[in-house]
Amino acid sequence: MMMSMSPMVRQGYGHGPGSSGGVSPGPGGGGIPVTPITPMIMQQHHQQQQIVATQPPGGSVSLALLIDFIVQKTYNELTVMADLLPRKTDMERKHDIFSFSSRTRLLATRLLALVKWASSAAKVDKSVHIMSFLEKQSMLFTDTADVLAKIARETLVHARLPNFHVPAAVEVLTTGTYNRLPTCIRERIVPPDPITGIEKKNTLNKLNQVIQHRLVSAILPVQMRNLKIEHGRVTFHVENEFEVSLTVLGDSPNIPWKIIEIEILVEDKDIGDGMSLVHPLQVSFLHQLAQGRLETSLSPLRELYETLHTFAQSLQLEVLYTQALKLCRERLGDYLIIEEYSIGQSLVLGYWNELSSHDPKAELGYRISVSVDCSDIAQPLGVTHQPLLPVEEAVQTIEGLRTNQLEKMLIQTVYLRSKSRLVELSKEIEIYLGVKPVISGSPAVLNISILMPCLPSEQLVVTVNIHTGGFLVNVPQFETSPPIVKDIAHMLNSPTPEMTKFKSLISQLRYWITERRCEKTLQHLPASAADGITLLKWEENPILSKIGPHRLTIKFQKHPYAILIVEFLEKEECMREMEYFFHLIMVKKASADENEELSLGSSSGSAAPKFYLRPVNILPLDTFAATHGPFTAIDEPESNDLTIGGKRKLSASISLGAEISPEPKKQKNPPYFIPELAHIVAMCDERLPFALLAHELSSRGVIHGGCIAEANGTCLSIPIFRFLTNSSGIPERLIRKLHLRLESAFIRSQVQIKGFKTWNLELKFGNSGLDIPGISNPVNYVFEMALSSEDHIPKLLDSIMDHWLGIARMFMLLEKSKWLTRLFQQGVVGIKSFTWNNFTLFYGPGKIARANFMYSLNDKCYKVYFGGLVSHNPHTLLRPQLQSYLNSEKSWVLENLVKLLQETYEPLSSLVKLPTTIQLGTVSHRPQLPVQTFILIPQSTCHIRVVYNNIYCLDVHFQPEGLVSIRDGAYSLFDKTQVLGDLTPTQGLKAFLSKYVDESAVFRRRSQSEDDNPPSPISTLLEMEQNVATPTGGPGSSSSFLSKPQSPAPGRSNPHTPASPHITPTPTGFSPATSFANLASPPSLPHLSQPSPNPGGSLIGHHPAPSPSSTQMPAPSPSGGPLSVPTPSPNPSSLSTNAPGPGSAPTLMSSLGGHPSPFFTHAEGSPAAVQSPWGMANSPSMPRPSPIRAGHSPASMLEGRGSIANRVLPQRSWAGAIPTILTHDALEILCTPITTVDSGQDPGNSDHQGYPCSPLERFLGCSNLRRQLQRIVQAEEHLTLLPSTELGVLLFRSETMQFRVGLDPANFQYLHLKINTVTEVQFQWNSEEVQLLETFFATKVVRPPFRPNALAAFARMISLPPRVIRDLIQIIRLQLLPSIIEQQSWKWHVQLCLTVPPSALPIIAPGMPAVVISQSKFLIYVSSNELF
Repeated sequence: MMMSMSPMVRQGYGHGPGSSGGVSPGPGGGGIPVTPITPMIMQQHHQQQQIVATQPPGGSVSLALLIDFIVQKTYNELTVMADLLPRKTDMERKHDIFSFSSRTRLLATRLLALVKWASSAAKVDKSVHIMSFLEKQSMLFTDTADVLAKIARETLVHARLPNFHVPAAVEVLTTGTYNRLPTCIRERIVPPDPITGIEKKNTLNKLNQVIQHRLVSAILPVQMRNLKIEHGRVTFHVENEFEVSLTVLGDSPNIPWKIIEIEILVEDKDIGDGMSLVHPLQVSFLHQLAQGRLETSLSPLRELYETLHTFAQSLQLEVLYTQALKLCRERLGDYLIIEEYSIGQSLVLGYWNELSSHDPKAELGYRISVSVDCSDIAQPLGVTHQPLLPVEEAVQTIEGLRTNQLEKMLIQTVYLRSKSRLVELSKEIEIYLGVKPVISGSPAVLNISILMPCLPSEQLVVTVNIHTGGFLVNVPQFETSPPIVKDIAHMLNSPTPEMTKFKSLISQLRYWITERRCEKTLQHLPASAADGITLLKWEENPILSKIGPHRLTIKFQKHPYAILIVEFLEKEECMREMEYFFHLIMVKKASADENEELSLGSSSGSAAPKFYLRPVNILPLDTFAATHGPFTAIDEPESNDLTIGGKRKLSASISLGAEISPEPKKQKNPPYFIPELAHIVAMCDERLPFALLAHELSSRGVIHGGCIAEANGTCLSIPIFRFLTNSSGIPERLIRKLHLRLESAFIRSQVQIKGFKTWNLELKFGNSGLDIPGISNPVNYVFEMALSSEDHIPKLLDSIMDHWLGIARMFMLLEKSKWLTRLFQQGVVGIKSFTWNNFTLFYGPGKIARANFMYSLNDKCYKVYFGGLVSHNPHTLLRPQLQSYLNSEKSWVLENLVKLLQETYEPLSSLVKLPTTIQLGTVSHRPQLPVQTFILIPQSTCHIRVVYNNIYCLDVHFQPEGLVSIRDGAYSLFDKTQVLGDLTPTQGLKAFLSKYVDESAVFRRRSQSEDDNPPSPISTLLEMEQNVATPTGGPGSSSSFLSKPQSPAPGRSNPHTPASPHITPTPTGFSPATSFANLASPPSLPHLSQPSPNPGGSLIGHHPAPSPSSTQMPAPSPSGGPLSVPTPSPNPSSLSTNAPGPGSAPTLMSSLGGHPSPFFTHAEGSPAAVQSPWGMANSPSMPRPSPIRAGHSPASMLEGRGSIANRVLPQRSWAGAIPTILTHDALEILCTPITTVDSGQDPGNSDHQGYPCSPLERFLGCSNLRRQLQRIVQAEEHLTLLPSTELGVLLFRSETMQFRVGLDPANFQYLHLKINTVTEVQFQWNSEEVQLLETFFATKVVRPPFRPNALAAFARMISLPPRVIRDLIQIIRLQLLPSIIEQQSWKWHVQLCLTVPPSALPIIAPGMPAVVISQSKFLIYVSSNELF
């Protein structure tokens, strides 16, 4: 406790529990004064310690102040230099500027170092503060010990305690109180105890009794009888004036009343904003005045009432006057006049000043006066009206005065005045018009019914203008009031109204409203009112001249050649009812002088009309007959008709002699709707087109039954009994046969769901014993009903006849094809429906494809559309070619087309699997140019060109028996040595396709055809040299279109490796079939020549001598690849050593001159030649078939010709131009994307998983990259191209390595890189580095999507210096072996970019090679990704 005392406490420390703030003087003299230790002193000391602790240590400055000093110093030096430098020389200025820059830079460097140090100086500052705190604590402990020692040695030696007050202490300790204080303290300071609640209650009750006694004995005004006594006071409440509270200060009768509180109850909710209208000072003055009068008056309560009542009335008048001023200023203006205002006495207001001038009842004007009752001042304010109002009405106006609302009082007054005027007007109207108006609403409104029945909105509404007092007339139904309403209002507001004129104006208004009703009825009908139509010679026509002035001309929107005139007249027995007369007029446009008739379709270009309508025929319509025809029923009003004795209904006025107003019958239609008009307009609009159509049918010789109503009046129709029989291009007998199958034909008009009308032609044909779905269903054609029926009817009839001819042509197409039912019964195709204008059938495997045949009326030809159960029908690609073939003038075109669809579905399905996506980076110099991967270009129904990346082209020909032929489309069809356009020949295409040749399937299909049709050898040789022509055939000829394709020979080990089955291994490691397939051109025999480039030349007579090298089998090259150049073997027994196996029979057949043909045709000597669509290809580059005689197998032929040595030709560049025959299964394998392909050389280099790519795309992509690599190597400075004897193999070298690039001979789908180290150089590569480069080339460079720029980047990479290549190989190792990164637990994965990514800096365009060499500098793009 003593050690922790602060220095401030050292000077004063009291001793002993009885210390009273000081130390008693010792015996030797005065004591030392001691400062007491209080909590306030300790708190101040603690605050001072905190302030000292928060201040920076000595010699420190804040960083902000330091930066401010540096900026000010730099700015000051700049200012001084700006003033002094202009006076110095150039050298001095440079010296000063350099010195300033050096100083400023040094200063900024120091500041930067200080700032960087300050960011890490928090720990140092914290340590400094801790040491400072510990030093202060140590100092406190030392000072405390010194002070205590001083007190013990000097101060406490002489200190003495005072004498204790023992009695007081004993009293406090024993009793807990101290009672020895002086009594004056209690008397002067301690207040007396308050009275209790019971005493308060008794006192107030006694005071209430005193007040009651005083009120009973005093004179109390009547208005102050509303009082309440409680809590010793009485409260008087006078409604809408004041409230006052009184009390008495004793029970003596002479003590006056004492006013406690006064509250003025007069208020103005509009102006006062809810606040009191009297200021507190005014209330205080009123309080003093009333208190003075209470003390001096003999009748104090009456005096109090008169004083407060007078003040309240004066305040009420002031409030009303203020409201009147506000109304005049803001809204009413001159309509309200303040004629007189006497403060505290009266307020006089004037209104309806304009009406006062000509109203005899208001000579003194219309006034309202609010005043004080002078006879009895105690009465409230009163209201007086001029002219006087009835007492019961005047009482209603006082309601606004009670709430101090002048506007409410004025509104009630004007309402009563308006209602009084309308009552007088209604009495006069009832006398003159015989109609009892109805007064309703507030403000009062007088409703006059003009028509019967009449809508409330159609009534004539008369009301009084609240501002002027005049009459206002309006018809609420119409936004723009008619001019007649203004005339009625002017007549009613005149000083002397004429009611006879009023009756005439009401009649005109009735006609006007009736005309608007007619227009309203026509809103939803195809007709409209037309007032601007001018009819020539109106007065000269005996019918038109009788039509009155009250009429409406109606024009039809769809029939401009007809108009309808409606005349309406008032009924004599009831003026409020109308009767209607209709006249239908057929018109024609004519000039004003009628010298020239014009077409209805012509129109004038100027504003003034140039043409007029001339009535041609006028037909008065009988309303009763038109509305009571068959299937017709409309609502008729029966309010004024009575039935007498079962006879005809007579009007009430005739039978009873007086007008009777029976109860109106409830109408089903609204009053504004005229059912007679709507029915007649709809009838004319519906029947006019049928009349024109019937006339047009008769004029064209079509037999019909006229317009009739059918189906209980739901629609009109025209039955057709016979169409025209003389149709162009269709035999008349076929039309008659079609008429025999026609059961019924109707032309109807229908209203569609959306509301527009259409024509409907319904044709129903008989079954005739054919069990075809949909043949018995009615055929419906819908035609749009145009606006102008007169111009539209001939076009409509032309369309109807065109559809009839379309049905006839579809009937003619199927009538010639008798095989329809037979194919359906055999299950070859599935017929979905035949609706006479549409023929739909299913075909293909499982009947998943759909073909829809129809005849197009617009193009005048047959159309075919494809669909099916799958997402895409491949025949959509050949739709133009198939459609052209369908429209050819041939007898059996539909039969052949269906067979063609059946045969070509599978190969087309395979071809459409080729990707057609757009790729970037395909063009090396323009990588951002989009190029489509595969483009399928149909050439004919059985010929498609497949273009890959706009570089390679393949010609695919479809053949029967499940075969296709493929050739290189880059070569001309006429000259195999000439390349077409910008296309590039595909090197190695023949060898690649031979891998997929199914020799057994091709031989089996060919042998089946040859067994049926054995050809002649002479005709076969002649056939090969001729161009392709389409033979003719009859319906009974047999065809292979419908024969089922033969399944391939069993025994395949792997379906994805379509090599020939039963391959016999040879010492060279390759099968004979593969070796033969790798030949660039087919071998020839001594008696047959090679294919001539000129297809027109004869093959006979051009037999070149066989080459000596062609008599031996090819020996394998040292490389062991199939693409090596064949060399003659010196061993004459090579034929027996390399004897072909069973799988090589088709190759041997090709050597004998019997290579397969892509055309489907028979030999000329065949007894059953049939027409085939395959002959439409007309491709001169494809030779005709050369079938082998029946009974000759490939083995027997080989044995019979064992003495003839096989001759192998050297490889030729145009070998791909010779077609290769494949099966559909092989084509499916070629075009189907797969993710992995077995590699023949290195199984570990198979393609990456997850990237599907078809074998054909892989082969073409690799071929393109191999071709691009040769160009890239030639362009690189540090790469040297080496000569190669192997076809398709590229050899080149760099400074330290030699490279060999070639296709994988196992599947031709990979480019393999073989690297050998150059022994002549000192720098050598180890096997791991070589393997990493080869793997990187196979997995990252030559992989889909086969970008040439990636290959160019790799070529530049291997041309770099060896040390750079070695560093890049380390990056490649991390990229190919991610397990290294996982083992090292690295956070980043690095990859070597081959093309410039889009996110890179814009140094090089995206997509270009990512390795750039510029003299001695290299730019290499590397991508690093963070691992999570």
